[in-house]
Amino acid sequence: MLEDLTGGVEVPTREQSTLNFTVSPNPFSGNAEFVLNIPDNAGVIEFSIYNVSGTLIKSFSLDRVASSQINLSWDGIGNNGEKCTSGTYIGILKAGEERLFKGKILLIK
Repeated sequence: MLEDLTGGVEVPTREQSTLNFTVSPNPFSGNAEFVLNIPDNAGVIEFSIYNVSGTLIKSFSLDRVASSQINLSWDGIGNNGEKCTSGTYIGILKAGEERLFKGKILLIK
């Protein structure tokens, strides 16, 4: 809460989100390892990988978890079971009502 200096009224503030993820190695040629950092009580967590054209390539859905950190691995194979081509991919992490876009996940074959 911040104090409103003009009238002494407290104004609620939104806490900064802890929603984030990292990928390593990047670029990758075998497996990419993702570390998802999510806020407490985030609800359902979804992590999706898209190509630069906006087509969904791979999705991970996770129920509520007790930990604020989740580790995932992606082998470069899409939801359709096919190997993805070399290129740039975009990760989207959604936890509850929050969403984080992060680009440049590089796959090199």
